[in-house]
Amino acid sequence: MDIRIKATNTNLTQGITDYVEKRLSVFEKYIDPQDTSVHCYVEVGRTTKHHKQGDILRAEINLHISGQDFRSVSETSSLHGAIDEAKDEMVRTLRKHKQKQSQQVKRGGAQMKSFLKKSPKRFRK
Repeated sequence: MDIRIKATNTNLTQGITDYVEKRLSVFEKYIDPQDTSVHCYVEVGRTTKHHKQGDILRAEINLHISGQDFRSVSETSSLHGAIDEAKDEMVRTLRKHKQKQSQQVKRGGAQMKSFLKKSPKRFRK
């Protein structure tokens, strides 16, 4: 998975980069390992330069998986908290997407089975 990190209105340190990569490694279990088209764009930083307190730190994750785009955004008072919240939201989205895909496969198999049951005996074993 290709991860690109961008900092807005703040400096991108090695600590922030390592933290983001460590947190986003959770996505690996929801993504096909042979899929080379996976790109993850992360933007972290301050929303404004003139505020000193409140929800001013932001994390945004954009994930592109084989033709589909997923997005999560979080704003909190700490950068690590914003990254964690955005990651949790993305995990929920990926889990829901994976579950929906498996349900479609099962539904297709059930339809095929019912079709074969209704077919004449000469087609069955």
